[in-house]
Amino acid sequence: MSASEIVTREEGTEIIIIGVQGYFDDVCGKNVRTALETYLRKGVVKIILDVGGAKNINSLGVASVLKMVLLVLDNYKGRFLITGLNSLKKSVFELTGVIPLAEVVETVDDGIKQLKAG
Repeated sequence: MSASEIVTREEGTEIIIIGVQGYFDDVCGKNVRTALETYLRKGVVKIILDVGGAKNINSLGVASVLKMVLLVLDNYKGRFLITGLNSLKKSVFELTGVIPLAEVVETVDDGIKQLKAG
């Protein structure tokens, strides 16, 4: 059973921030992907995933993030940024190939500035 919450926030018409609170597993990953696909269909292809509130991310959660990154990059030619990484989360995403496909930023605000700059 998944104990997580997903919060989405739009930044203008071209950027979406998706924040995860709690346990990031396959159920959470499916919920994040559902939210993501809603925005992709509207043409929003600049994505910031904030995992700072995710206490744990299991292997199925990591796999779902990789699939979402590939979806955004390959199918929509968008950009995918990740924030909220501690050293363990960053290492896991590096070992699984999520990073360098996804760009890492320190904060959501840094990601917004980076995406708005081009």
